[in-house]
Amino acid sequence: MIDSLGFGERGRLPESVELHEIDLLNRDEVSEAMSPDTDIVFHLAANSDVRSGAGNLRLDLEQNTVATNNLLEAMKETSEKR
Repeated sequence: MIDSLGFGERGRLPESVELHEIDLLNRDEVSEAMSPDTDIVFHLAANSDVRSGAGNLRLDLEQNTVATNNLLEAMKETSEKR
């Protein structure tokens, strides 16, 4: 699991979950965290603070679009099957 824990806590996850505490905006770290044997990716990350996104369009762009692009690029780099 990749999460910056910006809005969460490690203690809420089962101990069996392998957590990579990184930000999806850091493309190098996202690529390093992706495993070549990963079969499925569920992308649920986004800016959940709608008010801040409306007031700061750059934040909304980065947290939603750029982060998604970084994840997709990392997936593309780690496997030809995707």
